[in-house]
Amino acid sequence: MTFQELAQRAEKKKPGRVDIIGQADATIVQGWETRGWEIVRHGEEPLRAIRAMESALPDGCGRLCWLQGFEIAGYSKVLWIGCTPSVRYDHVADAMRAVQTMIRALNSFGEAEPRVALLSCVEAISPGVPSTIWQAVLGHMGTRGQFGKAKVDGPLAFDLAVSPRAAEDKKFQSVISAQADLIVPPDLNTFLSLTDALHLTGAHAAAGVVVGGPCPILLSPPCSEDHAELSLVAASLLV
Repeated sequence: MTFQELAQRAEKKKPGRVDIIGQADATIVQGWETRGWEIVRHGEEPLRAIRAMESALPDGCGRLCWLQGFEIAGYSKVLWIGCTPSVRYDHVADAMRAVQTMIRALNSFGEAEPRVALLSCVEAISPGVPSTIWQAVLGHMGTRGQFGKAKVDGPLAFDLAVSPRAAEDKKFQSVISAQADLIVPPDLNTFLSLTDALHLTGAHAAAGVVVGGPCPILLSPPCSEDHAELSLVAASLLV
């Protein structure tokens, strides 16, 4: 799925409500409001905003997941990177619910069978790398169909998640086939480091949205000029 395809799907959506945290281009916001969308704007630091919103959610609503998508040269589709900041992934039940929320978001974007790579620094299961333990559990659940039609595998190093050449060189086979739609880093620090690097070191088309609440939420700063527009496109598909 590309951003152009997402935009085409968004054109068919009925207006709804989207919240924006941080700054967003006024012209872009006005354009969406003239189409009937209710855009609610707040000014707050992203992680503080996520935690504040989670504390206000009714019991049983789960946790908010932050998704950032990038169109990267040489990759045939949008690569989404997801994180649930307030969840400890070593609690397998919480990790499972977080991944399920991200999968549902990708389903809304049009990915009927998203490929989900659980990211680690290695692909071997190792007690010395704790993230590989819970990732192996979720990967095994994926092979048993416990995530529906989604293909979930891990632990996977980044190259095996996105590079068929790397998978061939390492003679590594995975249901992801080195063509991940979604990457789930092992923790918040890795998520922020990876997404900041992609934002700041290349002219990548990018979008960001928070899912799991009553309505989609956009998080700025928009590090690329089209960030707000593409984020609204993604958010509209979640309404």
